Amino acid sequence: MKIVDVKALAGRGRGARGLLLAAALVLGAGGALAVAQGRNAPRDPASMPEFRGRVAQYSLTPVGDVDGLILADGTEVHFPPHLGEDVQRAVHPGDEVVIRGERNGPVLLAGSIAANGTTVTDKGPPAGGPRRPPGPGGSKPADPALGRDMDAAGVVKMALHGPAGELNGALLENGTMIHLPPRDASRLADLLKPGQTLAVKGWGLENAVGRAIDARQAGPSMDRLVQLSVPPRPLPPVAGTDEPGAPAAAGDPAAAAPRPPVR
Repeated sequence: MKIVDVKALAGRGRGARGLLLAAALVLGAGGALAVAQGRNAPRDPASMPEFRGRVAQYSLTPVGDVDGLILADGTEVHFPPHLGEDVQRAVHPGDEVVIRGERNGPVLLAGSIAANGTTVTDKGPPAGGPRRPPGPGGSKPADPALGRDMDAAGVVKMALHGPAGELNGALLENGTMIHLPPRDASRLADLLKPGQTLAVKGWGLENAVGRAIDARQAGPSMDRLVQLSVPPRPLPPVAGTDEPGAPAAAGDPAAAAPRPPVR
């Protein structure tokens, strides 16, 4: 925190008027710091409303992160990424859970999740940065390079939303989670309604906790797909080196992508 020399500031002003100005600057800086700290500090879950339900499945990103829960009544529960590993250990599909959190449109932002005698509470990211939940097979951290080209088609069970409440995908009746950029999801909103048939091609991952696809193309059927406005998928490095791999095959959105920098 920057130290303010009140006397020096007062000397630059005109007597008491300068002193008052300096004091105001000091108090203002302290107040700003307190506000910033308050925004960064997690709210005490005990002060949040309580919600109960049964877990139907995890919410899974295309790179293997568990970033939420889908309850049996269709409630979408979101929590910060650093809680993913702890939630996977404490909560499993079929469990009854008690959640302290707040509604944000169609989603529930969890401050704590309790099940099986264990409570996972958001106390902010751990020292050294957020932890990431296990990747495929549960043996290593999730990595954007893990995964493969995938496609899926099925009946939409429910629409999916991000933490801010934005429409960003759909859950199929077979359990596959489809992720779309919010802009495209809004454009294709009619396709993401329950009961609609949705087909996608993209980049995804399937492991012990679920199946998720980051859609590159979407439509009502495989022969009626439209291209989505998504960035090209990352290229995996050449085995044993830090060099990026060969460009994607022709026709893949990644084919025209610049090669990622070598770290």
